Formats: sequence, structure tokens, C-alpha cells
Amino acid sequence: MPSSSQAMESEQAPRWLEEVLQVQFQHLQLLQQQNQWIADLVSMLVEREKVSTSAADVTSPAPRVDPYGDLVRDLPTFNYEGDEGETFNA
Repeated sequence: MPSSSQAMESEQAPRWLEEVLQVQFQHLQLLQQQNQWIADLVSMLVEREKVSTSAADVTSPAPRVDPYGDLVRDLPTFNYEGDEGETFNA
């Protein structure tokens, strides 16, 4: 019949299992800290976006520049007429 000290040793987890669990616990703690850091950054960015959006609503928007539209307006109109010698009529 095994003694009580032998029974206690057989019920305890092996040393390697304790070490693995300890490393996993430390890893989970680091992940939790990292997730909290990311959540704080996202919250800060959301607050900045709210502030910049509300500030943009107060000021009038600047007129948009349309370089393509300017280019198209500057091009001469293309008129093809086979009988005439001029292709571009300006």
C-alpha cells in the first residue's frame, strides 16, 4: 500500500507541465497588455477623428481643384469632316 507522501506526489502535476503552464500564463498576460494598448490607441484615434470632423463641419470646405476638368476644357474640340482640310476647329 502506497504511503500518503507517494500518493501526494502522484497527484501533483509534473514539473514540466507546471513550467509550460507558467509560460502560457505569462504569454497571455503579455497579450492582454498588448490588446489593452491597442484598444487605447484606437480610442485615441476615434476621439481625434471626432474632434477633426466637428472642426471640419464648422469651417467651410475649400473648393476642390479639378486638374482633369481644367485639361479637358483647354483642349480644342475635335471635329472630323472628311471634305474639309481642317480637323480641329478652334
